[in-house]
Amino acid sequence: SAADPGVRLADYMRAHLGAYFLGAATLACFQLAMNRVDWLSKTAIDIIFGRAPGKVPGDATWPALGMLLLALVAFVTRVASRWFSFNAGRDIEYELRAKLLERLHRLGFSFYRRLSAGEIMSRATSDLTQVRLLTGFGVMNLINIVFALVSSLQVMVAISARLTLVSILTVPLLMLLTRSFSGRMFARTQKVQQSLGKLTEFVQSNLAGIRVVRSFGIEASVEQRFEDMNQKYLQTTLELAKLRGLMFPVTGAVAALGLLLFFWYGSTLLLRGPEHGGITEGGFFAFSLALARMTWPLIAAGFLMSIVQRGRVS
Repeated sequence: SAADPGVRLADYMRAHLGAYFLGAATLACFQLAMNRVDWLSKTAIDIIFGRAPGKVPGDATWPALGMLLLALVAFVTRVASRWFSFNAGRDIEYELRAKLLERLHRLGFSFYRRLSAGEIMSRATSDLTQVRLLTGFGVMNLINIVFALVSSLQVMVAISARLTLVSILTVPLLMLLTRSFSGRMFARTQKVQQSLGKLTEFVQSNLAGIRVVRSFGIEASVEQRFEDMNQKYLQTTLELAKLRGLMFPVTGAVAALGLLLFFWYGSTLLLRGPEHGGITEGGFFAFSLALARMTWPLIAAGFLMSIVQRGRVS
């Protein structure tokens, strides 16, 4: 109704835009620091291998000290980003739980005839936990993936556009696999949440009516029904776990294939040297750092999709 428009998660997230902005800003600083570490590592190694005119190996000390300082900056900003983003998710969970209790106090008796106490308990505990993961961990990592791609690609393309194209050949396949796993994970997560709600409902109703159960001596029947429901919940959970267990090795293998392509073509360019259109030793090392920094968020995207899907269901 107009007087009671309901609850929209976007409204709660909008109320914490300040925390999300600070989380995004510190993540940007983290990725910028890592970007500069890549470039300083290239400079230091090129100096050591005599690729920098007018420099001696001892001159690599200053880039090394700069890398140490930037590593400290990256540590602080990474921790700060988690602080701001995770706290936003926790605050949203707190506010939603308070809103849930307030709403339950206003709903009529017909609602409680339709939805059991066990189902309501599941909403207030398990479901809100998944929403917290979505609005905290999920949002932070979505932002980090974007910044990591931009920061890494800037280094990779500047060192060798051809090597970059070869190294990211597997990215479209990785995205297709993630999309496929995402749809199936959504469906299986729904089944898990439904099974958990029914199991919670059964336990709650039996605890509330324990005197009746013991008076009529039907403990064995109740235990058997609980065993059946518990087995169903176990089966649905294992199906979800199997899907997640399959997703990580598959996406990891595809990402590793991109790394193998980098070593194959990158070693060819390294042997050619910059004099013949290749890359330097420092460029090879810096490129490997940037590629690893880009690959990990893409692998983690599979896990992130599971968080998003479970959050959507909840």
